[in-house]
Amino acid sequence: MKRIVSCLLALVFVVAGCSESSKVAEDPADNESPEITTRSKPVLHPVFHTRVTGQPARNPALKIDIHSDWEAPWNRAEFFLSVQSSRFPEDVRILLPVNIGNFAGCKTRFVQLPFEIHQDETLVFELLDDDSMSVDQQKQVVTACSSTGFVIVTLGSIVQPELTPFSALGAEAGRQFGKSIIEDIKLHKFSNYGKAEFRVGATMPHFPHDANDLSVLCGNYCYATLRIYCPPTEIPFKTNEIASK
Repeated sequence: MKRIVSCLLALVFVVAGCSESSKVAEDPADNESPEITTRSKPVLHPVFHTRVTGQPARNPALKIDIHSDWEAPWNRAEFFLSVQSSRFPEDVRILLPVNIGNFAGCKTRFVQLPFEIHQDETLVFELLDDDSMSVDQQKQVVTACSSTGFVIVTLGSIVQPELTPFSALGAEAGRQFGKSIIEDIKLHKFSNYGKAEFRVGATMPHFPHDANDLSVLCGNYCYATLRIYCPPTEIPFKTNEIASK
């Protein structure tokens, strides 16, 4: 009898030990250090509120083809491309000169955007003519774009970004990212020559010839088409570079 009781007690201890071992194996997060948990949280860009992973292939590039820039029988429109993401704060957008300044006469431009994109984000593009700007203001914006290729519109101002790579900015940078060059800018006074929306997929083409055309439509007329791709390496920006056809 004593032998039977001893065997039963031994069996209970073995089962209990196995249960405890399986609990540890099933729940490894209990042993995870706070440092690892903190590192896994997404880092957000302080200006654009987009995710920052530091992967070059996450930064989208554009091939911009202008099909028509006529705004009147004898006048040509001078286009900026406005870029927004569904992750941007509502008061933030990027402004790129298309056929102005160093790029006057361009029909095609290649440019890389200064933020990362991820699946299911939506990008909105608008083709704007800058008739509401004075000649001096236009020169200011074109000059500001010569260092990075773009300016930022935020809180009603046009801001020239610093040369610090935007993808490398940390959260501590806040909104101290550049200097305001034009105050009280109203983009709704610009002439709008078309709009296009693009939803980011699970995969993106690496080269423009693999991307589909995205029409920037104004009613039924297409002034420009875009191709959106994510090159495997960064595209260097050169202020004197003009891609034209």
